[in-house]
Amino acid sequence: MFPSLVTGKRLDKKAMQKPWAKIRELAGLPDNLNLYTLRLNFASQLIAKGADLLTVSKLMAHTNIQTTIKHYGHLVQNKAKEYLDFL
Repeated sequence: MFPSLVTGKRLDKKAMQKPWAKIRELAGLPDNLNLYTLRLNFASQLIAKGADLLTVSKLMAHTNIQTTIKHYGHLVQNKAKEYLDFL
């Protein structure tokens, strides 16, 4: 989720646990609020606002759009009728 400033590669999943715990504490956020939840919310909000899956995939830094489709494809409304009505 986060790139290393040294290697540029993704940090270990546990690398942000202590900093995130401190942020939650300082902000008075619930202990069960995790970064993954915020990430899911980010993608869901983009799709709800009409972002296409390719854009969401790029913003989520997925290396393969199939990952985006697998996790968020069900949120995309079927717009086929809308497009056909437009014609």
